[in-house]
Amino acid sequence: VGGRCSQNITTGNDNPRQLRIASSGHIIDTGTCDNGQGGPSDRDMCCIEMDATSGQPVASFGSNGLVVLPGFDAAPNGTDFPYDILVTPASAPGGARIYVAVFSQASATTGVGRILALNAANGQLDPSFGSVGVVNIASAGYGLTAATAITQLSHGELPIVCGPSADADQLVRSL
Repeated sequence: VGGRCSQNITTGNDNPRQLRIASSGHIIDTGTCDNGQGGPSDRDMCCIEMDATSGQPVASFGSNGLVVLPGFDAAPNGTDFPYDILVTPASAPGGARIYVAVFSQASATTGVGRILALNAANGQLDPSFGSVGVVNIASAGYGLTAATAITQLSHGELPIVCGPSADADQLVRSL
């Protein structure tokens, strides 16, 4: 109680966004980190796993506890914003995964929502989910649609909340 842990991900400005506790008791945090492209909006998504007792990174997850996922958009200076994370145990349909609801923004007017599935053991994208661990959320022609929330029903269905965008209201989809 009252403890603190701090992890520098890059030499730039790192921004934690979502925090969850895994069934292992480890702390899972997603956020954005500076990707070295030079601009304030040049951000990659990152995920870190820390031991809740010691506050130290879990070495078996990614590279010494850290997974950095380079931008999914075509623009080198885009940003991937994690909006929500869902950590499922091994007993859940699909197994132990970290699902991340992401908005990948390529510019001020273009972007797409995505759901990423990371293998909870090592932090790598799970190729058995979607296309190499990623499902793009089609927006039926809308310019900016974010995947903003995700949960899992007992039978395995993944309801997600998408939006809002400049052109659309929020909507719920299911994977």
